[in-house]
Amino acid sequence: MSEYKKLLVVFDIDETLIHFIPHKYFPIWEKQKKYFNEDTYLEQINEAGKKICVIFRPHLKEMLDLFKTDTFFKAALWTYSEKSYCEWIAKVLTEKYDLPDDFFLFQKGAEDIDEDVGIPKNLEVVYEEFPEYNKFNTILVDDRYSNINNESNKENGLVIQPFAPFGPEKVRVKLSVKNFTMQLKDNVFLHIIDILNIIKHDIQNCEDDDVRMAFTKEPVFLEKRINRMKLAEYYQTFAVKFKKVASVGVPYLSKNFIMIPDYEKYTVGGKRKRTKKRKMNKKKTTIKTRVHAS
Repeated sequence: MSEYKKLLVVFDIDETLIHFIPHKYFPIWEKQKKYFNEDTYLEQINEAGKKICVIFRPHLKEMLDLFKTDTFFKAALWTYSEKSYCEWIAKVLTEKYDLPDDFFLFQKGAEDIDEDVGIPKNLEVVYEEFPEYNKFNTILVDDRYSNINNESNKENGLVIQPFAPFGPEKVRVKLSVKNFTMQLKDNVFLHIIDILNIIKHDIQNCEDDDVRMAFTKEPVFLEKRINRMKLAEYYQTFAVKFKKVASVGVPYLSKNFIMIPDYEKYTVGGKRKRTKKRKMNKKKTTIKTRVHAS
């Protein structure tokens, strides 16, 4: 079997694996923690003697168990926060879920992001450091499209719905009933488990020579692979110059990243469909405008 027949999954941390409550917003958490099962969070005292809390995403254990029991998969962490924070979260997860010490292939932070290159969480850095992984067998799971919107990551990125009971922004807000209910029913990791197993089946069913040829040229979420793996339901259209992105749930949306779920219904080849009636109306509107302008 080819040495490349395996899959590396690089996970973002905040709002992807966990939701962190810094000491500044701990009072907000403390007033509402009664709504959470004790097994779903961990309170600690930081180096400054301040109370902090880590809330674990639903079904995180099931997903990590997949990595524990199947050597085909390897996990890694990469956050935009400091590397020390990444290492601390890795330790928290390792202790809580009884993970082996070498569970994470690497733990990277902001120090590992070259701002001069302008590519956040550049997977090319990973490929250079760990040559057994490349476009064919690596994905980045992140709740922010900005970390995937680049040439290195765009077809190896899976954008997911943020897990943020107290808000997706740095400023934590009071828990709302609607948001809490949505977060409590979060099943993103169940979908990811299904996706990972489908990717595994796809890679294992490739001939060794085909894997070697595609290793640096065929990204995991290349459209033809999406179709081959029958993952079209996760291939959504977003309003960023109409780019398609692999995604689960509703990711963090902004004025520059808007989801268009019914895009295919209204467009053909990226152009809006026009009926004869609409064309006539447009023509009339244009004439009226010209007359008015004259």
